[in-house]
Parts: sequence; C-alpha cells; structure tokens
Amino acid sequence: QATFVRDDEIRASWKIFTPLLKKIVDDKVKPIPYKFGSRGPVESDELLKKIGFEYHGGAYKWKDQA
Repeated sequence: QATFVRDDEIRASWKIFTPLLKKIVDDKVKPIPYKFGSRGPVESDELLKKIGFEYHGGAYKWKDQA
C-alpha cells in the first residue's frame, strides 16, 4: 500500500500545483538552464541560503543562526 497515493492526497496536490502550472504557462516562465549532471542552477543555492540552508558535502543543512 505504500506505493499508492490516496485520492485525497491526489486532490490536495492538484489544489497546490494547478495554480502554479497555470502561472508558469500564462507568464511563459522559462526554466533556468544548468549543466547536465550538476546539482542544479546556482540560483537554487542562493534561494536556500537566503532562508538559512547551506549545501555541505551532499546534504543541505540548516545554518546555525547563533
């Protein structure tokens, strides 16, 4: 049963993603290119750093605010 998603979970996910997908299509949002095989665009690390996470050797870790 762990490999199946309940119908209420599917409905909840569509409530989240439908407006997001609509905005992407309506605003013609272009994906940020990044090198194949990399961890992704530099902008993703910059965004995570703004909210207190940093990448350290294979994992994102909460930056100690002390």
